[in-house]
Amino acid sequence: MVFYFPVRKKQSWQNLIKIIQESKKLTNTLICIGTPFYYRGNIYNCIAIIFEGELLALIPKSYLAGEGIHYEQRWFTPYKDIWKKIEVKENNIMYEFYFGQGIIDFFDVRIGIEICEDAWINHRPSLFYFYDHDIDLILNPAASHFGFGKYEVRKNIAKATSFYYHCYYISVNLLGNESGKAIYDGSFILTKNGELLFEIERFSFKDIMIRSFPLEFNDLRNLRDRIYSRRKDRKEDFDTSILLPIKKFNRLNKPIFETDLERETNAVSNHYNSIIEYEYINEFPKINHLENQYPIEFIEFLDVERLALFDYMRKTNSKGYTISLSGGADSSLCAILVYQMIRKGIIELGLKNFIKKIHFIIEENDLKILEQQSIEEQIQYFSNRILHTIYQKTDQNTERTYLLANELAKEIHSHHININIQNLIDESINLFEKETKIKLSWENNDISLQNIQARMRNPLAWLLANTTNSILIVTSNRSEASVGYATMDGDTSGGVAPIAGIDKAFILKFLDFIGKYKDEYTIPVETAQKILKQPPSAELRPIDQEQTDEKDLMPYPILSMIERFAIEELLSPEEIFNRLINYRKSNNNFKKYYKLPYFSEFLKLIQQYNEEEIKEMVNKFFHLWHINQWKRERFATTFHIDSFNVDPRGWFRFPVLSKFNKIK
Repeated sequence: MVFYFPVRKKQSWQNLIKIIQESKKLTNTLICIGTPFYYRGNIYNCIAIIFEGELLALIPKSYLAGEGIHYEQRWFTPYKDIWKKIEVKENNIMYEFYFGQGIIDFFDVRIGIEICEDAWINHRPSLFYFYDHDIDLILNPAASHFGFGKYEVRKNIAKATSFYYHCYYISVNLLGNESGKAIYDGSFILTKNGELLFEIERFSFKDIMIRSFPLEFNDLRNLRDRIYSRRKDRKEDFDTSILLPIKKFNRLNKPIFETDLERETNAVSNHYNSIIEYEYINEFPKINHLENQYPIEFIEFLDVERLALFDYMRKTNSKGYTISLSGGADSSLCAILVYQMIRKGIIELGLKNFIKKIHFIIEENDLKILEQQSIEEQIQYFSNRILHTIYQKTDQNTERTYLLANELAKEIHSHHININIQNLIDESINLFEKETKIKLSWENNDISLQNIQARMRNPLAWLLANTTNSILIVTSNRSEASVGYATMDGDTSGGVAPIAGIDKAFILKFLDFIGKYKDEYTIPVETAQKILKQPPSAELRPIDQEQTDEKDLMPYPILSMIERFAIEELLSPEEIFNRLINYRKSNNNFKKYYKLPYFSEFLKLIQQYNEEEIKEMVNKFFHLWHINQWKRERFATTFHIDSFNVDPRGWFRFPVLSKFNKIK
């Protein structure tokens, strides 16, 4: 609803005017910037074209995204016609500019713009405006949220488009956690005639990343002139109404921003109060296409989680994170991700910039001492002050999880406390039994006795979070959300659920990865692999019952595949059952799933069950899915990471009450 606020209309235009006025300082520089544009009762998602203090044009988005987490149609109106001049009056000043689709002629370089979704659809603006007008450069400004596999698609679009039009193609994406759920990778992709020339390191913690470089157009123009089919297909249309010529001055022969940023980086950073990284690229580096020994999904998951957690903490003005650390996979992963976030923040930004960005208050003398310490000592200092972990023991907890939780806390240097809460549980049960005259037993009140433990941990975790002004993390994953294997107001209680967008089978594989992986920001967390040696368990039943998650549910790789078929592909229970049976016979037709790190494990597991057992698992999943929608409605903010999600407020809407018919 933010775009409907009356003040938003006023603010967006005023901010645009400020940028236009500031643009006078950058001579010979064409500026393209995104803005909403309110006109005659409609809102358009536009790119403003600005040149030396003038608004030359507003190019609206032609196609609006409406699947998954997107619902642009709720606010914006698409516009596909060629541009025409319009007038807008504001504060007694009349602004005249072009509005619509068109081509910019900038110092004899022809530039076309297609916004985000416009590049993904078949009838894209390029087909209608760019092919017949010798486009040299296509710009694709985007706010394309992260999802596994999307970056490769965007690179392929960039390469294919530059090859098809024999031009340069530049795609620039938003950076950071901008809305709480959607994370943007800050990617920059430059292609030429089908070749990837340059891509920037994604998921940076910096505010602004600028790259400038010279481009050579003559070889592309000669190539277009030589291609007979292009000449044959060219329309004899000399109507320049769709062209916006800009030829005020001679072409620049020096890199933009060289004076301000390359020579006076510190002064500019202080002036803008931002962390700016600038690089002039005289020669494009050779891109290494070697395969990484680890699945790219693991590296991307680590990168996107670190950025999401970093931005979520600082933009909520919180001072850190609190985690109820159980010694199990999920809570341990959450703690490890926060720790790795702190590591990257200090290493990439430097100590002072890290402190500035997270709004951390530190005495001047303490800062001087900290500056003299090693980076590892600085990381330990902040992990102890930003990451708070609490282990709350009951009679159902094993000594193993207690030791693992403490070992992990020591390895990641968290501020850690241990509390035995069994007396609180006993007292609560005694009070309940005394007042109700109901005698609770594991035989008759299994769920009640499990949930009271999970909920009893909640107050102390919140107390620690409130006392430290930190965010309590929900440690539940997507598999648990799908089948409701979580206690409301227990392990689902908190301010953000960073791993609720990913399934448990992936998490278990990732823990093995993070126990070994190392790069410039990351060190292995050895305790992670020790945690994997124990079967996942809620540890809410008596120890002699040997409770495990997979006994309560089903093997996680199978659950994850059923979930993927049901939620991402929208298959019915019968269709999923038939597909699983087919997997037992042959897996040659399912290569699209080979990239899943647990797929080979799934293939082995599915062979071990007969048709009745498989049918029972499918029925169980759908039964639990249908009766637990109310839990998903109450989940905390969840990061969107995979290609699908079960968040009803941001991806998969589903009725709270619905009927499920079992497979017969």
